[in-house]
Amino acid sequence: MYIVAPDVERSGSGHSITLRRRISVDRRGEREWALGGTPADCVRVALHALLPAPPDLVLSGANRGFNLGTDVYYSGTVSAAIEAAVSGIPAVAVSEEDPGDRQTLLAPLLPWVPRLLRGLMRHGLPPRTLLNVNVPRRRRAVGMRVAHLGVRDYDDRFEAQTDEHGRRYFWLGGGPAPTPNRRETDVALAERGYVTVTPILLDLTHRDLIPVLAAWVEREEEERERDMEGPGRA
Repeated sequence: MYIVAPDVERSGSGHSITLRRRISVDRRGEREWALGGTPADCVRVALHALLPAPPDLVLSGANRGFNLGTDVYYSGTVSAAIEAAVSGIPAVAVSEEDPGDRQTLLAPLLPWVPRLLRGLMRHGLPPRTLLNVNVPRRRRAVGMRVAHLGVRDYDDRFEAQTDEHGRRYFWLGGGPAPTPNRRETDVALAERGYVTVTPILLDLTHRDLIPVLAAWVEREEEERERDMEGPGRA
């Protein structure tokens, strides 16, 4: 096993990668490194510079706090797994409901994650696919369910403050806002105490919309061609 992780917390970093500046590397053990970069950087540097061979699996996390529903678009934890899937490596992003105590962070994962990883290694995943896993605190977990991504809204509040030089800045506050979700979504299932497992496909194409857009583009092209012919041509 190899560990490559950011040297500081990178929550909300999404799938950003470091460009035009150096990425520091601090070796912490025989197979452990801390990087001055994003979670996606960690996977990229590990695959192309640190590991002697591609790994069989990339496990991202565990993140302290859920990454449910639309959180996946902001999550550095999920983005690291996405980066692995882009490179053709099976990947799992694991997040846990914040236990409020770092010493107990891993305890709720132990009954669930090893079983899931054994199944994954036995059955595999389709290409360019990853799993997003969210684990409630141990006292709440009632089972494991495969789930659709739901919607998770936030009551974002940008508080205006002033620094010691008199410059104005904003501090993001607020928290999750109540959002209706269908019962089969990860958000709704996690609220009911289930470990949720969501397969995520990297292809974001809205396939049902392709024929609709194709017909629209065809009409636009026909109008453009008529306009180019001009009013005086038969």
